Amino acid sequence: MAHVHSQVNQMSRLYLLYERRYNYTTPKSFLEQISLYSKLLIKKSKELAGKIDRLKNGLEKLRSTAQQVDDLKAKLAIQEVELKIKNEAADNLIKIVGVETEKVSTEKAMGRYNLLLVFLFLFRTFVYVI
Repeated sequence: MAHVHSQVNQMSRLYLLYERRYNYTTPKSFLEQISLYSKLLIKKSKELAGKIDRLKNGLEKLRSTAQQVDDLKAKLAIQEVELKIKNEAADNLIKIVGVETEKVSTEKAMGRYNLLLVFLFLFRTFVYVI
C-alpha cells in the first residue's frame, strides 16, 4: 500500500504543477480511525441518552415521592388535631364514668344498708311475734 500512496503523492505534485490544483490523499488507517470514532461516538451518545432518561425518571420519582410525603404530613397534622380532641373527649367521658361509678357504688352500699335494716326490722318483728 505504501508504494501506491507514494505514487499517488507524486502524481498529485505533477497535477499541482500542470493544473495548479491540489489533490490530497488520506491513509486508509486514518479513515478507519475516523470510522471507529464515529461508531464510538454514536454508541456513547446512545448510552448517555439512556442514562439521561434514567436520571430524569429518577428525579421525577423523587419529586412525586416528596409531594406524597408532604400530603401525608398535612393529613397527619389534621389527624393529630382530631386525635387530641377525641382524647380529651375520652378523658372527660372517663371522668364522668368514674363519678357515675362512684355514685352507683354509694347508692348500692346504701341499698344494701337499707336492705339490712329491713331484714333486721323484719327479724325483730318476727322475734317479738313469737
